[in-house]
Amino acid sequence: MPKSSVRVVVFGAGFGAYCLTPAFQRDSRATVVALCAPTATRRDAAAQKYGIPTTCASLDEVLERIDFDVAAIAVPPQEQEAIAMACLERRIPVFAEKPLGSNLASASRLAAMARDMGVPTAMDFIFPELAAWKEARRLLLSGVIGALRHVVVNWVSESFDNQRRVVSWKTDARLGGGVMSHFGSHTLHYLEWFCGPIASIRGGLAQCPGYHSFADTLATLSVDFQSKVSCAVVLCSAAPFGTGHRIDFYGENGVLSLVNDAGGYLTFRLRVQCYDAAKSEDITVPSVDLGADVGTDPRISPVSQMVHRFIDSIQTGRDMCPSFKDALRVQLHLDHIAGLASSVPPPESVV
Repeated sequence: MPKSSVRVVVFGAGFGAYCLTPAFQRDSRATVVALCAPTATRRDAAAQKYGIPTTCASLDEVLERIDFDVAAIAVPPQEQEAIAMACLERRIPVFAEKPLGSNLASASRLAAMARDMGVPTAMDFIFPELAAWKEARRLLLSGVIGALRHVVVNWVSESFDNQRRVVSWKTDARLGGGVMSHFGSHTLHYLEWFCGPIASIRGGLAQCPGYHSFADTLATLSVDFQSKVSCAVVLCSAAPFGTGHRIDFYGENGVLSLVNDAGGYLTFRLRVQCYDAAKSEDITVPSVDLGADVGTDPRISPVSQMVHRFIDSIQTGRDMCPSFKDALRVQLHLDHIAGLASSVPPPESVV
């Protein structure tokens, strides 16, 4: 494949349009040739805004009309499998959104197909792309706080859909949603990125009273890693004015903290506190490329980093990380947690 001819079809006129499209457009090797979405007004408006020459209403129309090299998918989990499977069967690389599937069976089919066909895939786990997180991981590996003892994750906020009482896949467990899928898929991935393989998980899921939809809104987990480090996790997507998103790594000589408590989904402060005061500091690391993202979605910059590696993997044959293989590992953990939890009862009322 010539290095300047990666033709991309974007599936989805929401996140696919305002984040994936500009992320791919930032790479000079990629051209977004078509946008596929069922609603004409949304796809036409997005195509005009981002200069996409062709629109399609369905997967069948894309496969019939468009010659393309890459599929970038941002649709609900229950719709993702059919699109990704059709592309993988044609040996077309796929860049997908988490979670990989609406359930373990769906995710397993996709990961197996990608592996068996030898097709490059990418999974949009965004947090490890942030500069502050990369620096935090470097510091942990350098031993700045000594041997790691415990990790505590608190991600307590009110999601956009819950704040506005939107019934969507993110608020419906039957469609692959709920706080464990929405927030927890990120958390399970980044915990292993920081701390290595997870050995065991215990915990449960709960739903707030009178919830407007059908899903878990609170997850409390106890995680043990193969390294014997232990971790406590609290995730909540129905917490007005919640405390934000924070990860504290406690070592034998101090604590390293990533803190997001002042708004901005990707804006984290990095702080190190040690018994040796000379090693303690507040570290300023920009989480996103603010200069490029002013007036646009701040996720574009970190997603574009994954896009760049993804196109590298397509053209060089090098492994891509994170891929469907990594996404399946997360889905296995999600399935295990769902099995531990009692089933979430139907909502008492629809508001």
